[in-house]
Amino acid sequence: MYQLIAFDMDGTLLTSQQTISTVSLKAIDQAIQAKKQVVLATGRPLSEIKPYRQDLASLQYAILESGAVIYDLQEERMIHQVSLPPIFCNSYSRVQKD
Repeated sequence: MYQLIAFDMDGTLLTSQQTISTVSLKAIDQAIQAKKQVVLATGRPLSEIKPYRQDLASLQYAILESGAVIYDLQEERMIHQVSLPPIFCNSYSRVQKD
């Protein structure tokens, strides 16, 4: 039996109008009531999910930035972050300019 349900925002949770449908919100609530851990997993940064915080108030955790950040939505704190080494970022920046 599944204990964790993770969902993406773009093309999954969000409608074409960039809103969360009542059907999706009801499904999330039902999963939480069934004692499942429901987690948002998205490539978006925290700033881009803040407009949806009220709709997603029942969620505890979000996996953000394509897995680079794990964030506790209830305590509003970062649990884990993986950053690229500066040398990689500098090399990538030079490649992009060329």
